[in-house]
Amino acid sequence: MIRACSFPVTAVLLGMTGGVLAEEPQQPQSVEPGAVILQNVVVTARRREESLQRVPDPVTAITADRIEAAGITQVEHFMSKVPNLTFRDGTSYRSGYAFISMRGIGNGQEGWAPVTFMIDGVPSSSLDSIKSGSLDDIERIEVLRGPQSALYGAGAIAGAINVVTRKPDDEFRARLRAAYANGNDRSVAGMVSGPLSEDLLRFQLQGSYRDSDGLIDSKSNGLDLDFEKKQKVGARLIYTPTSNVELDLRGEYVREQNGSTYQGKLSSPDQIDDFGASTEPRRRFPGEDDRKLGNISLRATVDFAKASLISVSGYSDIKQDIDSSVCYDDPDHPAIDDPSVPGVQAACLLGPAFGSNAAPGQPIDDLFSSVDDLQTFTQDLRIVSNGAGRIRWLAGASYLHRESFNGFDASWILAPTASLLTLFPLWNGKKDEWWGVYSQISGDLTDRMELTVAARYDENDYTNTSYTDRNETAIVQVRDKNGALVNSQEESASKVQPKVQLSYRWTPDLMTYATWSKGFRAGFFASGGFTRPESTENIEVGLKSTLFDGRMMANVSAFHIDYSDQQFSTVINQPPYRQPVTLPETDIDGVELETSIALSSAVSLDAGVGYLDSKDVDGFRSPFAPKLTGNVSLNTRHPLMGDWYAIGHIDYRYNASMYLGRNETSRIPAKDFVDARLGVESDNWRVVAFSRNLFSTRQAELEVVQLAGGYPRAMNKPRSYGIEFTYSY
Repeated sequence: MIRACSFPVTAVLLGMTGGVLAEEPQQPQSVEPGAVILQNVVVTARRREESLQRVPDPVTAITADRIEAAGITQVEHFMSKVPNLTFRDGTSYRSGYAFISMRGIGNGQEGWAPVTFMIDGVPSSSLDSIKSGSLDDIERIEVLRGPQSALYGAGAIAGAINVVTRKPDDEFRARLRAAYANGNDRSVAGMVSGPLSEDLLRFQLQGSYRDSDGLIDSKSNGLDLDFEKKQKVGARLIYTPTSNVELDLRGEYVREQNGSTYQGKLSSPDQIDDFGASTEPRRRFPGEDDRKLGNISLRATVDFAKASLISVSGYSDIKQDIDSSVCYDDPDHPAIDDPSVPGVQAACLLGPAFGSNAAPGQPIDDLFSSVDDLQTFTQDLRIVSNGAGRIRWLAGASYLHRESFNGFDASWILAPTASLLTLFPLWNGKKDEWWGVYSQISGDLTDRMELTVAARYDENDYTNTSYTDRNETAIVQVRDKNGALVNSQEESASKVQPKVQLSYRWTPDLMTYATWSKGFRAGFFASGGFTRPESTENIEVGLKSTLFDGRMMANVSAFHIDYSDQQFSTVINQPPYRQPVTLPETDIDGVELETSIALSSAVSLDAGVGYLDSKDVDGFRSPFAPKLTGNVSLNTRHPLMGDWYAIGHIDYRYNASMYLGRNETSRIPAKDFVDARLGVESDNWRVVAFSRNLFSTRQAELEVVQLAGGYPRAMNKPRSYGIEFTYSY
C-alpha cells in the first residue's frame, strides 16, 4: 500500500496557475526572430514522437550536438549527466560487469538491469550487453526515470533508456575519427552512409578499433592490467519499397580482449578509500576477458491512415571467457602485510600460493576460469495510432527467449609443469522465457488536461540445470519444493503493471502532472539459487516549465516508492563466492530538478540535482544510493575566423557519500568528477584535447568483503587525457 507522500512541494506543483493556454508552439510566441532559445527536443519516451516538455514523465534527453560536444562514446559517459542515477564500473573484475542504480533501485550480479536499455527499440539481453562496444552515430539518448513497466516490461522497474541512432538518408555522408591518449591508447572509428537507390535503399557501414595498454599496472612487475583491445563492425540497410512501408535491417559484431580481475587487495576494510602504493594491484600474470558479441535486428513499419504497425525483432549472441589470477596479489612479491620479508607466501582464494618458489605439487598461483554465454531472441509487435487527435493509443505484445550457460572453475596452477587441479567447479545452464501484452491510451479530457492509462501483463518462466563441469558431462540433480530429486529447477511469475497519469497545462509553457504506477522486475537464477522477482508501487508529482521566452527549461519531480523484495547480491568467502540477497522492504523518497539555459548564442548550461532518501525496513540506507547527486555541463562555441569555431565542454558530477554493501557497509565518502574538452572545429574538421576524470578522483566501485586473506577492491580508473581528430563529409 502506498503511504502518504511527505513532500511539501506536492501542493505547490498541483496548485500553480498561469495565463491563457494556446495551441502548442514550436517556440514561445513572444520570441523575436533570431533570438537565443533552447532547441525544441522531440522524444519517443511514450513510443510516439512528442515534444520533451509535453511528456508528463521525468526525462533526460541528450541530443546529437551534446553527444558530440561531450565526446559520449560509452554508456558511463552519459549516465553521469542524470540526477539520481549512479553507475558503478566493475571493469576491474570483468569488462561487462556493472551496477546501475536509478532512484535507489540497483541490480544483483547475473540479474537484470533496473532499467530497460534499448537501441532503436531492441532491448539489451543482459547487463553485459549494455556495456559493450561503443556508441556511434547517436541522434539522441533518452533517460526515463521512474517505473516504465507498463510500456517497457519486466526490466523497467526503475526506468528506461532509449538510444536512438542516426538513420542513413539520401545524402552521402562519411566520418573518420582518430584519437591518441595516455596509456598508449590508440583508437580510430569510421562511418559511411548514403543511398544505394534514391528513395528506395539506403546503407550505413561502421567500424572502430581501439588498442590501449591501459592506465593501471601491476606494482610488482609492471605488467599492464587494464589493457583494452576492441574491434567493432556494423552495417545497416533501410528499404522503403513504398511511401508507407519501411524495413530497417541492422547487424553488428564486437570483439574485445580486455584486462580483468585486477582489483587491489586491502589489509582492512577501513582502507576502502586509500589509494596509496600498498593498496595498488599486484599480479603475477594479467587476467584476460575475451568477449565476442554479435547482434542482428529488423524493424518493420507499415503506416496506415489511422495507425502504424511496428514489428521489432532482435537476436544477440554473447560469448565471454575469463582467465585470471584470484590470488589478488603476486606470489613472487612479498605479501602486503609484510613487505620486508622475501618469499612470504601469498594468501589466495584457494589457500597459499608460492610463485616461482613452489615445490613440485605446490600451487604456483590460483586460476579463475569462467564462461558467460548468452543467446537471446526478442520480439515486439505493436500498433500505434497516428496523429495528435484527442485520443492517442497503442497496443502490443512482446516475447523474450534467452538461453545462457555460465560458471567457473577455481583451480591451482601446480609446479613444476603449471598443470591445473580444479578444486571447485560451478556450471549452470539457464533458460528465461517471457511474454507480455500491453496497452496505453491518452485522452484530452479538456483542452488543458490529459489522462493516460496504461497496463501490462507479464508471464515469466525460469529454468536452471546444474552440471558437473563446463563440458556438461553430467547433470547435478537438486531437490524440488517437495523434496524430490529433479534434473532442473523451475520457477515462474506473473504480474500486472498498471499506470495512471493526469497532466494539466496551465499555459503553453507550464505543465504539472501526477502519476501512480507499479513496477516489476523478473527474478533470476545465480550460482544455482533463485532470486525472486521484485516490485514497486510509486506515486510521483512533477512540473515542467519553459521560462524567459524559451531561454530556460526547468523541470522538477518528487516521488515516493514502496519497494518489495529488493534484489541484491554479496560476495562471500566460500564457494560459490557470491550469494543472492533479498531485502524484503525499502522506502524511497526523492526529488529531482533539471534545467537547461541558453546563456547566449555561444554558451549553454545544463544542470541537475537529485535528492534521495532510501532506507530498508531496518532503517539502513540502501546500497549505491547517495543522498545527493548533482551534475553541471557547460558548453561553448565561439566564432574565430572564416568557418572555424573555438569549442569547449566541461562536465562536473557530484556524488554524496554512499554505501556499497547492505546494512551500511563499505562506505565511500563524497566524490567530485570532472571531464573537459577544448578544441576547434569547422564544417568538416574537429580537433579536440580531452581529459576524463581530470583530477584523477579515485573510488571503490563495489563492496569490499574478506576474501583470499584480504579485502579485494574494485576501483575506477585514474585520469586519462589525449587528443582527438575528426573529419566529416
